[in-house]
Amino acid sequence: MLLGDSRLGPDLMNVGQRQTSAERLYLHLYDPRLTAPRSNMPAFPFLFTVRKIGAQPAPDALVLSPLAREQHHIHAGYEVVPSTRARALVAYLMSLKTTYDGYPEVQFVNNGKSQGEGEK
Repeated sequence: MLLGDSRLGPDLMNVGQRQTSAERLYLHLYDPRLTAPRSNMPAFPFLFTVRKIGAQPAPDALVLSPLAREQHHIHAGYEVVPSTRARALVAYLMSLKTTYDGYPEVQFVNNGKSQGEGEK
């Protein structure tokens, strides 16, 4: 097998440009199959905490479908909250925005002269 021949997940170089919300990235980290059903990327549930909901739900708790809650054994009255490490990772991923404003002006040189200089 050659280097780069096998991939375990999406190309993250430009993920901040493609993803418009951190919530979707949190879901993708928790279980990639929630956002991309055919993904072969591993899940990172250890970056999240399942805890009993207090007086108010956490503002950054994941919104899971009833099916996803059942699959991950999240009972009623509990929520999935990203850890500090998950928040840092998502902030980093959201910063990956490779944009190109076009190509810079290129001046071609022929024998030390700019193109068009010696043609008089």
